[in-house]
Amino acid sequence: MATTTLTAKEGQDAAVQPSPYTIVRKTTQVDRMFYVYHRLGIQANVLVAARYASAKTGQNLDLSDETVFAALHAVVTKCPELGLVGVKEMNEDGKHFLSLASLNTINLDSCVEFIDHNVPPLGSDLFEKLHSEWLWADGEVRPGQPWWKVLILGRRDVVFLFHHLVCDGSFGMTFHREFLASLNAAAASGMRQQAPREVHLNPERMRLNERVKNTIRKKPSALGVIYNFLSFAFLRYFYSKALFFTDFAPPRKFLKDSLGNPLPQERTSTQVYNYRIPAQKMESILAACRSHGTTFTPLLMVLITGTLAADHYRKAKVGFTRYAVDMRPVCDFEDLAAGQGKMLNLAASVPEKERLGKYRKVLPTMFSGDGIQQARAYLDTKETWKLVRDYGKRMQKFRKGGTKSKLCKSWLSGNTMGPTLEEFVNKSLPSMNVVMQNSFSVSNLGALKATTVSAGGEEPAVRIEDVQFSTASPHGAVGYHGIVFNVAGMAGGDTVINACTEAGMAPDGLVRSVLDGVMARIDTLLLQQNTSSEKERKARSQV
Repeated sequence: MATTTLTAKEGQDAAVQPSPYTIVRKTTQVDRMFYVYHRLGIQANVLVAARYASAKTGQNLDLSDETVFAALHAVVTKCPELGLVGVKEMNEDGKHFLSLASLNTINLDSCVEFIDHNVPPLGSDLFEKLHSEWLWADGEVRPGQPWWKVLILGRRDVVFLFHHLVCDGSFGMTFHREFLASLNAAAASGMRQQAPREVHLNPERMRLNERVKNTIRKKPSALGVIYNFLSFAFLRYFYSKALFFTDFAPPRKFLKDSLGNPLPQERTSTQVYNYRIPAQKMESILAACRSHGTTFTPLLMVLITGTLAADHYRKAKVGFTRYAVDMRPVCDFEDLAAGQGKMLNLAASVPEKERLGKYRKVLPTMFSGDGIQQARAYLDTKETWKLVRDYGKRMQKFRKGGTKSKLCKSWLSGNTMGPTLEEFVNKSLPSMNVVMQNSFSVSNLGALKATTVSAGGEEPAVRIEDVQFSTASPHGAVGYHGIVFNVAGMAGGDTVINACTEAGMAPDGLVRSVLDGVMARIDTLLLQQNTSSEKERKARSQV
């Protein structure tokens, strides 16, 4: 498409002014979803935060202005897709289409904030505050201002806050890897760090090649989409009072005008509850998963399902569970892009319908008859690991086949809907609660791994010692109306779970109780694992 232009405002020279952006891509249903979510106050943003430290013992790190701007300049230069924004256009029928455009320049001063006084710690209070910011909700594209922001807290903590249309949590981890690499490359060079505060972008680099476009624009069978919708509708109708989260407050109404501007009180607020798993304990958990032929995500899925079913929703018959998947490796998007424009938002959400009777048999309640939560969990460890392996196998089977997998077809199901914003708001949005409400979701970014040697072969000067991930809760009338568990950690370090709900919806104490119940059950599994290992060690020593 040709570059869009803006006319001069009244009082300015009448000549046409150059546009601050160039339209480069059509949008997908996922792009339109996150644009509308933010525009209508349904979901605010996503963040990935990291604590940076000196790699040398006893030395403090102080990220100066120039150090930050030089590193950020390098990151944007390497990842120009950070300049993508959403632009709405109207056709002759008065309907609005959303396109993706590249800013022609990014002014780094417009998207970096330094907080040097009254520095808040990385944690739930800060994340709740950031999730109440709606920085790009008016949909306006301002010259040089991207739809993301970097906060530097106390010259060591770096928060990457972004509109979900631009990128996903997995890219948030990539952002910190690249930022760290830039810091260490600059330190290794020994040169004074100076970089322009403006990054000039080449929009042509953001255009997708035909292979990528053909992959993301496929339309799966409408019958499959209808069948999936009806299966959820059937269960929701017959088990309406026997699902998870039926004791949540009724969801509020949301704005249904694709170009509307909700009042501040109409926008969704988020509550965040975090749980930190120490590095040594996380190492034991991963070792136990490996020894039982599985991984951490299906373990979390099973234990959260079991905790909800046994401790909090004992009359529930069916549990709706969801987990996030990074589509990059599933569809080999790196190979498909072949060095051309990349997609930074490639997260998919996979729903599962779980019959809960088998969970209660294996994972009995931790609550006593008088309603007191016990400190220790009792469970059938052998059958628990069997449930975990089964869930993990289903996860693998669903993604098997790459672009022809069931996962890819599910991810592309939105392509069967119309392309206008009005169609999304009037048709897609009202139906989303059928497949999403009463669900919990796990989004596990895994452990951030950083190179231990700089490009010049020298030891790095800077390291990352902690990583956290948090998403603003979506509006209950559209989204999960449950709990979202966001998981991230540092390789060899702690892992943090940030559990998010819409403010004022969950019963008091529920989220913290679920986290405690899951961790107590993990402790029991680890205790059994250690006991079994000790018995094996003694048996070998007696041979």
